[in-house]
Amino acid sequence: MPRKLLSAVAMTAAASSAHAQSRSRKYSCRRPNTGSPSRRPSVRRSLKASYDMTAPGRRTRIKGCGQGLQKEHRWVRSSRKGVVRPTSASSSHLMYGLVVLILVESQPAARFPGPLRFSFSCTVMGCIQSIACNKSRIKRENIVVHDLSATIDHCPTVIEENSPIVLRYKTPYFKAAARIVMPPIPRNETWVVGWIQACTQMEFYNTYGDIGMSSWELPQLREGLVRAISDSDGISYPWYGNTTETVTIVGPTSKPSRFTVSMNDNFYPSVTWAVPVSESNTPLLTNIKRDQSFTTWLVALNTTSKEKILLHTIKWRMRVDIVVDPSQPLGSRARLVSRLYQEQPRVLGRMEPVPPNAMGKPNANDAQVLMWRPRRGPPLVVIPPK
Repeated sequence: MPRKLLSAVAMTAAASSAHAQSRSRKYSCRRPNTGSPSRRPSVRRSLKASYDMTAPGRRTRIKGCGQGLQKEHRWVRSSRKGVVRPTSASSSHLMYGLVVLILVESQPAARFPGPLRFSFSCTVMGCIQSIACNKSRIKRENIVVHDLSATIDHCPTVIEENSPIVLRYKTPYFKAAARIVMPPIPRNETWVVGWIQACTQMEFYNTYGDIGMSSWELPQLREGLVRAISDSDGISYPWYGNTTETVTIVGPTSKPSRFTVSMNDNFYPSVTWAVPVSESNTPLLTNIKRDQSFTTWLVALNTTSKEKILLHTIKWRMRVDIVVDPSQPLGSRARLVSRLYQEQPRVLGRMEPVPPNAMGKPNANDAQVLMWRPRRGPPLVVIPPK
């Protein structure tokens, strides 16, 4: 009667030990010399025979787990009763996984002139859990920045004397822009790339003859309690804005993302002609002096892990000095005495870290306070911080 060979191969994919290595095994079996394909001799099986790679009738079942393999040896008897007797099994800690069972039924047995050799080669796959690894694959060297620019418009500050209540002046714009190429983003990650800006120094004095002066101040910065204060729009912390200033990329993305982020900033304040704490409308303003410094960062931020990748650091400064003759008619009182053109921004060759105060509330507009400092007497808070 024909003999049938039953071979079972089970492959289990699961996460296992990180120290497991790829393994390859070759197993061989010899065709038993039974004299007739319909009969097999009575052979005594022993534990030793189970490890004999040439023992008759021996078959091997391989179990594979994510990074480790274990083997079980089983006897497969091709008699009518189909007895399957286990002999030995090596132990390992298996985890849940996907089991694929393949049953192969041979054709009726036939004679071969010599021993048969079967080769089984098993190579372990990489860790399945690596795709969900907590550490992001996005690195600084994977992010490409093209055409970084940082400039201040080459034009003077413009003075406006249109109102009998206030003088206004408009400085040239600071502008920054860059083209970014972000690598593919993994699943469950969201990255925001954009501009973060902080004020690092501010002097803003409006002098009213020999009566006194008003000043916009940042108390924490003035007293040295912090190194910088956020210059965010007050909504999109820590970003300077949320229109052209940032781009959000939600993973997974299969291709690199290409985009541009840009920002601009300038001063356009109003200064009263009269003393701010007086009920009189008599123009007494004689001088406006402003000197303010900023640091601007181009940053990639992982919104899930809060990981920050600094791409570039820019420093810039804006200075204004205006003298006023309040006795002159409206429209011809003020003139610019500071330099006509601002010093251009500096792109640093090194990365300067973003201070904690530059990442959150309060921003400079909410933290500033308007003080009145008379020549005689104690200072007075005109507008407190928000």
